[in-house]
This record gives sequence, C-alpha cells and structure tokens, in this order.
Amino acid sequence: MNNRAIDTLVVATSDSLKNLKKILGSTALATTLVATSFFAGTPSANAAAVTLADGTSSSLNDELDQAIDTIVMAANAATHEIFLDDGDVTVASMAKATATAMVLTVTDNATGGVLDINGDVTAGTAALTIVTDNNASTIKVGGNVTESSVAIKFQLDTTATLEFDGTTKAVDGIIDGIADAEGTLSLAGVTEIKEVVGGANHLLNITVASGKSGDFNAAVSSVGLTTLGTGSVNFDGAIQIDTIVNNGTITANGVIDNEAAGGDATIAMNSASSTLNIYGSANIGLDVVITATNDGEGTINIADSADNTAAVNTTAGGDIGANGAKIGTINIGTATKAGNLTTINADAIFASEINITGGNVTAENSFLVLHENIGDANDLTAMVLTDNAGDAELTIGTASSIFGTIDGSAGAVGAGKSIIDIDTDLVVSGSIGANNAIELMEVGDTTTLDGAANTITSINFTADDILDISGVVDQTVTATIVNGTLEHGEVNNTNVLGEVTFTGTIGTSAKRVKEIDLADNADTTFQSAIFANTLDMNGAAADDITTFEVGGSIIGDLNGTNNALQIAGGTIILGEAITSGTTVVDIQTANEDTAGLLIAAAVAIQPSAQFNSGTITLFDGVDATQYFSNTAEVDFIQVTTML
Repeated sequence: MNNRAIDTLVVATSDSLKNLKKILGSTALATTLVATSFFAGTPSANAAAVTLADGTSSSLNDELDQAIDTIVMAANAATHEIFLDDGDVTVASMAKATATAMVLTVTDNATGGVLDINGDVTAGTAALTIVTDNNASTIKVGGNVTESSVAIKFQLDTTATLEFDGTTKAVDGIIDGIADAEGTLSLAGVTEIKEVVGGANHLLNITVASGKSGDFNAAVSSVGLTTLGTGSVNFDGAIQIDTIVNNGTITANGVIDNEAAGGDATIAMNSASSTLNIYGSANIGLDVVITATNDGEGTINIADSADNTAAVNTTAGGDIGANGAKIGTINIGTATKAGNLTTINADAIFASEINITGGNVTAENSFLVLHENIGDANDLTAMVLTDNAGDAELTIGTASSIFGTIDGSAGAVGAGKSIIDIDTDLVVSGSIGANNAIELMEVGDTTTLDGAANTITSINFTADDILDISGVVDQTVTATIVNGTLEHGEVNNTNVLGEVTFTGTIGTSAKRVKEIDLADNADTTFQSAIFANTLDMNGAAADDITTFEVGGSIIGDLNGTNNALQIAGGTIILGEAITSGTTVVDIQTANEDTAGLLIAAAVAIQPSAQFNSGTITLFDGVDATQYFSNTAEVDFIQVTTML
C-alpha cells in the first residue's frame, strides 16, 4: 500500500482552496499555506480535472469528492489507488487518454464504501483496469463505458459490487472476477454490455433491479443471476450460469449451460409473471433444468428470431417443471415465426399448457419433438396445436406418455396442418381433439389412446403397427383410418369397461388394414364400413356386443383368398341403415375353406326394429356352405329380436 502522507494529485486548474490543496498534497506545509493565503476568500465551485499521479493514492480527505470533478490519468501513471476509508467518493467522470496502461485499485479498509462515477468512463490510448481490493466496496457507474482500440476491464473481488445505474447506457468493457466466483454485477439502470462478462474468471452473481434491464452482447459466466420484480435481461451470446432466479423476463439467443459447462444449469421461474424467451437464429442447446417455485408459475416462449424460415432446433437437456410444480405455459412458435423444441436425455416436461403454433408462411412449421413423458397422473397438460400457413406438429421420438389432452386449432383452420407424428410408442391419457379436431395422426409405432373423445380428421398408418383404443370409459374415435401401404396397421379395442365407437371408415377396399381385433368383454360400434384382412371378434358372452350401423364392410385379402372373420360368440347388432338387400360383411376374399369364417360359440344377431321383411346378407362368401365345418357351427347363428 502507498504512503498516503506523501500522495500527490495534479490539478488542471488552481482557482480555489480545494485545488491548491490538491497541488501541494496533504502535508503540514500545504495546510499552513492554505490557511494564510486563501481562507479569507470563498472556495470556487468550479469543476476540477483531477489527475491521478503514478504510484500514489487519493481519497475523500484529499477532496476527491466533488460530483462535478473529472478524473484523468497522468501521462506516466501505471498504478494508482483510491481509498474509501474516509467516506464515499463521488466524481463526474473518469478518463484514460495517455499512452501508459494503468491499473486503478479501489480500496476500502472500513468496508462498504462507494466510488460513484456519475458520468462516463473512457479509455482512448492505453488500457485501463479498475480493480477492487476485497473490502465490500461498490463501484457505481452512471454513464457509458467507452474504449477505443484499447481495453477497459473491471476486476472484482469476492465482496465487491459493480453497479450500472441511471439512464440508458452502453458498457464497452470487460467484467471479470479477480478469481473465479468473485464479484457481483448489479444492473440498476438500462444497460447494454458489449463485451464478455466472466470470461477469464466467472462472477459470483448478477442482479437486475425491478423495472431495469441488461442486454449482454457476448458470453456471460457467473455462479448466479437474479432478476427482481419486472427486471429483464437479454443474452445474445452463450450463457454459463449455475443458478438463475427469474422473477421478470429473460431472453436467450444462445446456449445455456452451467458455469463449468459440465452439467445442467437451473432456472427457477419464481413468480406467475416469470418469462423465459428462447429466440435463436441458430440451433440452441439448453443444458438446464427449469423449475417453477409454485405450481403453474412461469411462461416459456420458443421461437425463431428470423421470419420466413424453417425452425432452428432448441434442445432441452433437463427436466422442465416437476411433479406438483408445473410450468404455467410453454409456447412453441408464434403466429408469425416458427419454433422447435426437442427434449433429450429422457427429460420430462411438466406444464399446465403447451401451445405449438405454425407461422404465417409455409416454411414456418413448428415442432415439439418428445423423448420423454409430459406430466403424470396428477399433473395434467392441455396441449393445443394451432396451424396457420405453417404446420403445428407433435413428434414422438422416444417412447412417451402424455398425461392430458391434445387439441387442434380454434377458429379458422390454416393452410398448414395440426399433426401428431408417432415414430415410437405413445400413450395419451386424455382426449384428442375434444374441443377442436387434430387434422392428422401418423401412426408409425404402437399408439394407445385412453381418452373419451378422439376427433382426428385422418389417422394414417405409416408403418405396420398398432392403434389401441384402451380407456376405462366410453370412447369415440371420430376419424377416417387409412394406411399408406396395403395390409399395414392393426386397430384394437381393448377397452373392457366402456363402449368404443368408430365413426369413420377403417381402411379402404383398395388398401385394407391388416387386422381389426376386438378384445373379450369389449363392446364396439362401427358407424361406417370397415376394410381389413382379418376381423377378430373375441367377445364370447352375450353382453359382448359388436354393432354394425351400416353394411358394405369387407374382410379378406385383396390379392388372394386368405385370412378370416373369427367370432368367439357374443352379440351382433345391426343398425337402422341395414335394410333388406344389404350385405353387412363381404368375406369373398377370405380363406375359401372352413378357416375363412370361424364361429366358436352362439352368436345372437339382432336386426334393427325397423327391419320388418326382406333379406339381409350377414356374411357374403363365394359359397354359402363352404365356411362351415359342421351343422353345429351353422346353429350358432341365432337371430333374435331387438328389444
């Protein structure tokens, strides 16, 4: 530490008692001269350009305390120390305009002192480094920090705070800890920080005051960050922060990771108004766990920063929300921009609402690509897929369960589509399209629907797999079920506690599904014709009911005479549209022998009460007798009266 008894400051003007004291220093001789020469007059209030000499120090008692003073560095000054022991120091500005790089140390042996620079900090010829000295001191800057071809750097110790307050300002300077996990950056104004923060040594903490904002143009590294109240922060570069507590708004345009880049960061959505925006122009990786302090708090928005382009991919490498503490809303895409979120690492999503929205041009398709569950039995999600010109698509990339409902667009449907693309196993616990229909479901792996109402314009088998209707209440599938490849797809009803109704056709005459399988104890209603290679009706008891509302169904192989209609027993009810002359099921392309129609036990046939006369063909084969192995099998067909 310098000997403060002989410290020197050089002053540009000497029109006051104050200035003379600065010229002479704090010696006894200087005090005597001042007393005899100037006390008769009134000290000037004019601003002084206070020059910090090399290797010396200054403080409040050296009258470095006038808010309109400007601090400049002496031409040869390489070091200087400002003491806050005597009290806080306030100056108008600070400038380094000479050729020698300088280190300015701020020391406070009394702790808690403040160096308040009301205006700008500038360096134009040589570098300026401002260092704190481990005594809980605060440096406040109210103006811009501007460097020209040289560096300005703030280095903060463990207990130091660098605060930017006042009106809008730009900070063109590096901010570091003296060592890792040291120093707090406080944004108490509207601040743009142009250079790296925590690049050499990461900070301990960053705070953003309520109603204030920070805009980081480059990478940021810190142990923690907190937005208070309505405080907001924008990150254009990479973010390496262990823990973020968000009460306001955070916008990220780059990757988010923990400080060591070796694990997940944590973002706590700490209020109902907490907002996290992920607006990237390139793929963004989120190695972050996002939590809600209270159930249903926080909004996450994911969208491209550019218009009229395919969505860049945001990958989420940590859980979003948790059991009993769901995120309030997740929005993927907007009405004017695409969005894309892909979950990875088997990380789940817990959210009250998830909205996937296609943009206003055809290139702006929005996606949620799942690799883990959404919610659980106690934490349900309401998902809405809103297409505009762009599609809104949910893609299942790894076996997943969705606990909740999925709906399509409300209002006018756009030129795009609402799509559920199932590339691996999916279970949906709630209804699909109960409020607004989903336009397309692509079944590429086992798909289990447990919801009561499933309104889907088209269900298309993209692979030879299974659509299983497996709820515990009455279920309706309002959809046309088709396949892209002949003899692909199996439609199962495994609901044994409620009735399942299929309103649309299943397969077509030219592209039949491979199989329709009705479980024992299941009740099924077909309101439209069905087309399948095989129909297995496994209900054996009289109260296991299969209803055909219309005729015209075909069971059998399109390109041969294979497969079969197999009936374990139960009851077949015929709807009002089945009248005289109607063929209920055509089995001419089933096996041309006893295997083509297998009836294992008594089957009750109940025509509609409106059928009074004529002939209904129940099963139309090549030969009326070839399918029966014995007379007992014929006797199993029993026509009863509809009650």
